[in-house]
Amino acid sequence: MPIVEVTMFEGRDEETKARLTREVAAVVSEVTQNSLNDVHVLIKEMEPVNWGKGLTLASRRERTGDRVISRPEYASVSRIQYNAETEDDYLKLRSEVINPGMATQPGFVDCLLLRPTEKDNEYLLVIRWLTQADADAYRNSDMHENLRKQAMSILPHPLESYGAHIVHADRAKA
Repeated sequence: MPIVEVTMFEGRDEETKARLTREVAAVVSEVTQNSLNDVHVLIKEMEPVNWGKGLTLASRRERTGDRVISRPEYASVSRIQYNAETEDDYLKLRSEVINPGMATQPGFVDCLLLRPTEKDNEYLLVIRWLTQADADAYRNSDMHENLRKQAMSILPHPLESYGAHIVHADRAKA
């Protein structure tokens, strides 16, 4: 039963906290392989007067304009065709070698492997990156080439991939 505590400044609305709870629970459930219902997310809100960083209380820090929020801005999307006989081999390679290798790369955020319901022997892979430059650097790296070769020893066809900029629907929020 994982328990995650998030401590942050007060002031966010209930829908923001509900989304935070859903997102944290989903990630923790996937990583720990616990049921979503077994993941507890505790949100602890603090007043800035009760939070210090370095020598200064947060309530006394100078505001320096807009904060730069670092969120995934780019994704690569791939269509993967596989043979049913080697699917387990591919999934093992992805979970034990490919995903951990990618996770060491600068700007890597996460990946999601989807199996379309109307298509047999196919996956869709979405890999999120902080920036397109991070994705490009990985794609041009020796690690990518090594992992690609390992995957192609199992898969019948090269991946069909394209890049996409992530659209944050909440970008207009203040």
